[in-house]
Amino acid sequence: LTLSVLPIYDKYRATVKYSVPWMNNTQVADIAVDISGKKIKYAFYNASGDISDFTTGEEKKYKYARTAKDTYECIYMLAKWEDTEVEFVPNFQGDWKQLDDTKIHGTSVHHYRIQGDLSVQPKNPDQNFTGVRFYQQDFYCFTEGENCVPMKWKMMSKSNFGSHYDIYEIEYSQFEFEVESTDFDFYDFNGIAKCPADPVDPDEPVGPTHMTQLFKQFVIKQSIKHDFSTTVQQNLQKMSEWRENKEFTFQVAPNHLVDYSYEQILKYKTGRTKISDAFKYESDQATYLSTPFIEELPRQLDWRTRGIMSYAKDQVYCGSCWTFAAVGTLEARINLDRITKNNTDPLISLSEQSVVDCFWVRQPHNGFQTSMGCEGGDEDDVLQSWVGKSAFATAHEYPYLGQNDWCKDTASYKKHIVKSWHRVPKGDIVQMKRALMSGPVSVGTAVPPTYAFYAGGVYNDPACGSEVKNITHAVIAVGWGESEFGPYWIVRNSWSPLWGQDGYIYISMKNNLCGITTLASYVHVEEVSTPPK
Repeated sequence: LTLSVLPIYDKYRATVKYSVPWMNNTQVADIAVDISGKKIKYAFYNASGDISDFTTGEEKKYKYARTAKDTYECIYMLAKWEDTEVEFVPNFQGDWKQLDDTKIHGTSVHHYRIQGDLSVQPKNPDQNFTGVRFYQQDFYCFTEGENCVPMKWKMMSKSNFGSHYDIYEIEYSQFEFEVESTDFDFYDFNGIAKCPADPVDPDEPVGPTHMTQLFKQFVIKQSIKHDFSTTVQQNLQKMSEWRENKEFTFQVAPNHLVDYSYEQILKYKTGRTKISDAFKYESDQATYLSTPFIEELPRQLDWRTRGIMSYAKDQVYCGSCWTFAAVGTLEARINLDRITKNNTDPLISLSEQSVVDCFWVRQPHNGFQTSMGCEGGDEDDVLQSWVGKSAFATAHEYPYLGQNDWCKDTASYKKHIVKSWHRVPKGDIVQMKRALMSGPVSVGTAVPPTYAFYAGGVYNDPACGSEVKNITHAVIAVGWGESEFGPYWIVRNSWSPLWGQDGYIYISMKNNLCGITTLASYVHVEEVSTPPK
């Protein structure tokens, strides 16, 4: 094996297996790329062999279709090539090195690597933080004529799509160094996802309203180095300023979101639908269901210590917080009922992905789309819809993908039924505690910039608003406590155990901070021997 220069990939098509091992997520995709011609196509398939999302891009046009429960929806926008380009093989910019040849599956391959640490040093002596992150990418290909045919690309960095820092692997099959014009044709799924008329304004995508709103925030993918050094420097500087605020009773520190801008965090790490018709929660028509009277409430309560809570999960690059809030509340209350009855079986873990795929809802009075997979949703609607239901998909049979997929009729857990849904009166601390006495409660929360880098203490940033209009995220309240800084709620997030205190945050009760009691609801469950049909 000899190769004196780094390989060049200008035109190619292939089938790839794209994996995110720590998420237990693997998908197959067909790709076609023509860099000099500024064209790209990629289609991802689900486990059943159906296309889950499809993208074509060229110099001035970008089309994207993805599943919406049991159909497809399409968006069409004007875009520059650099906005839509995705690398499915390395571009070998930077300090790539050729290592010794090795073997993969018995085939001799060339091995290329780039690695380093992305450090950001303080710009001034008052800055308290230095950011460091190690990255490494390994690429393997074998010689065939004048070409080096890709076999595997492993990334410990941001992905080739520019999403979150993780481990990613791409394995190639049927790789060809040629493309045809038809490779880039838009697949309209037998007319189901036929895109609308050509857009005329680069700032106005055409398609379903909820999708166009999302793509108005279309983020240009930048290099790993540029993303890290620019955004991290800004975040570290902000953290230094926040640490100087003597009124704050909490700490901030760099975490796995440190190279996200605040706008990216809101876009990809939250997802609660912004309610335009606030009367849904605040009008005189709202009905608050009462909770059992408890004469004396304890000074503190923490359901984590009772063995009913699963670990803090990660919604990754998907606006699906609302599914984690709803599913987490239900599974915790089922686990509580099981433990109360001395059931020693492992904790139940239910499927957020089943809600992402299957719960798509429009408000009947105005057509407003309130739940739409990774583009956001309403956990209250989900909890209400489960009343009378006694069949739920488990996380094992319906694993999380972090993207929209076809809705599958899978629901093997049938030992509990949801008997009723309850809402906590807005701002009522006593009723909230009474609700928590029966189990964890789904809550909405605002997310100001300091929230993203919370690292301990009692969170009390007054910028965390309490009104419906402020709430952009859905989480789970699991108890309350008291400290020298006053009483606080214990809240589980869906940003993995790497965030906060093992995935949790303690939020001050003062002035209904962050709106914890603004949109709070839960369900009552009972065990059944024979679920209703």
